[in-house]
Amino acid sequence: MNALALLLRVRAYSDLPRRGTAAKGKQVPARREARVALFTSVWRTVCLTASVVVALMTIGIAGCSRVDRESYVRENERLFRQLPLYPGAKVVNETSTPYREEESGPVVGYGTRFDMTLPAGTSVASVSSFYRRRLRARWRLLEALDGPVFNYRRDRATLSVNLENHRIDAFEVAVDHAFFEESGH
Repeated sequence: MNALALLLRVRAYSDLPRRGTAAKGKQVPARREARVALFTSVWRTVCLTASVVVALMTIGIAGCSRVDRESYVRENERLFRQLPLYPGAKVVNETSTPYREEESGPVVGYGTRFDMTLPAGTSVASVSSFYRRRLRARWRLLEALDGPVFNYRRDRATLSVNLENHRIDAFEVAVDHAFFEESGH
């Protein structure tokens, strides 16, 4: 029931005339019967609406992801552990973020970013050279961006080494073990 229909029912209820007296001499308004009918109708509408909302939420939650987050991220972590680690670098944070093919579509994968620290005074050239040399044999360099940022691919996996924060002795490594399969790229 929409708001207009409810308003018309309430208005109709207030316009009802009072009925005559009851057997014991008490006034029994027709409004009471209308109030009960209105309450019952509104209650049914609320219950039906709630049921529909719950059903849609259940369907939406069940259908919002094509992949299991826990196992997907676990595979990303496994891939990260296989990568070379710059000497002295340490992981300080890990973040996994879902992505979709379409803005409101289901989740098709998770990118996992590892925030790293570098030993104080490490040059960007040494970190860049380390990763380019060590990854060359198994990873294909897709692009080298200013910053510097290096994006790689191996089979279905993607890897990004972002050295933009080297001035504060930090960098990021982002991985996705199935980016080129799950997202249709």
